[in-house]
Amino acid sequence: KRKPKNYMNRFLEDTSVGRKLIWSQIDKMVAKNTNGKYPAPYAIIQCVQHGLDNPSTKYENERKQFAKLAATPESEALIGIFDGMTQMKKHNFGADAALPVNQVAVMGAG
Repeated sequence: KRKPKNYMNRFLEDTSVGRKLIWSQIDKMVAKNTNGKYPAPYAIIQCVQHGLDNPSTKYENERKQFAKLAATPESEALIGIFDGMTQMKKHNFGADAALPVNQVAVMGAG
């Protein structure tokens, strides 16, 4: 059995003013966490908003947003970072990769 909504939740979820308030808070939180440098979180928010308002065209909109994001410089950079990290995990440097240390010097100002 579903718990009934309290007055505050009813206001926030079931009225246009409440939903606008929620979406503005979400936008502020995303802007704070990403410094506005990543377009994907904003596209996700837009997809969710569109899906709630227009259920019949939600997948078409999501497909368009994904295609737009896949062609951004941020996407290319993040894919490059992921590929580089994956290559580093798979690379076998071998036992002879580290050179033996014969002499150590310590310099200081004291």
